[in-house]
Amino acid sequence: KCSERISASTASSFIITSRLTLIATFWFGVFFLSQPLLHENQQYEVPIIKGSYHYPNSQLNSPGGLKVMLFITTHMPLQHIWYLKSCWPPALQNSVLLNTADVVVYLNPEEKERKKAMKILKHTFRHQNLTIHVRDNPGKQEGAMAALSDASREGWFSGYDWVIRLNPDVIVRNDTFIVNVMQNDPNATALLINCNNHTNSTVLKIHTDFFAIKPAFLPSGAFRNPVSNNAERAFTNSITEVIVNKGNHRWIPGSHPLGGVICRAGYDLFGSRKREETPVIHSHQGVKELRHKLKRKQFTCPIPFRARRIYLSSDLQNFELDYVR
Repeated sequence: KCSERISASTASSFIITSRLTLIATFWFGVFFLSQPLLHENQQYEVPIIKGSYHYPNSQLNSPGGLKVMLFITTHMPLQHIWYLKSCWPPALQNSVLLNTADVVVYLNPEEKERKKAMKILKHTFRHQNLTIHVRDNPGKQEGAMAALSDASREGWFSGYDWVIRLNPDVIVRNDTFIVNVMQNDPNATALLINCNNHTNSTVLKIHTDFFAIKPAFLPSGAFRNPVSNNAERAFTNSITEVIVNKGNHRWIPGSHPLGGVICRAGYDLFGSRKREETPVIHSHQGVKELRHKLKRKQFTCPIPFRARRIYLSSDLQNFELDYVR
């Protein structure tokens, strides 16, 4: 009888152990099988890798049948985020030149910020052909030069009549003069802004925050071997002989900086020039102010887009006779 009780107890223990084993095996199987589904749900968190991303959207050519590229460089700081959300929508609405151009972005934020940055760009330029080249950021000046160097090396400008290079916080308030030159001045090969205040200065330092250029007139290998660690000086050196010395550039009126040493389109240290008189404006705001606006979703652009001055042929002659001889 004693041995029977032991056998019964052993059998009972075996049954309980077996059931526990089956239960454990079941839940382990459920957990194991659920893992691929978890990974599938998390696939959107995979970091955006370096490369080129294309988002086509059928568009008409720019005014006059010109094929124009907007070449934008950004590491997507708060400044650029706010202007892409606040000022680019009215700028695009105000300008047929801008809203029918192809958009190519040289994007180099931190890896963790790439996905958010691309989402902003895809929304802002959702009605245009958009290409985003994602790259690492070698630094402020180096990044500005790398954008032109990579574009030249990889042939991004090929097939375009004009390339307009600008930062997200550089806003084309009035495109009238720019379009007029592109359509009616066949000798013009560049639209430029001089950092050194005066359009007839013999000491040139040409903006890279904004310029427009005909890539067909650039020499092979342009921008690939910068001779300065300053983006403006390197760019100035690259185009002086092939464009400026030939008198084929056109200064954008009312957009050179006034006063001080800040190389910024439309900058006015003394407040003597109205924004309504500046076709291209490189606008800046404080980081604290931008954080406040972004947090409260305040996206009212401070730049006026109303006035559209009509530039006549006489304006072209008056503004464009100044060049390095």
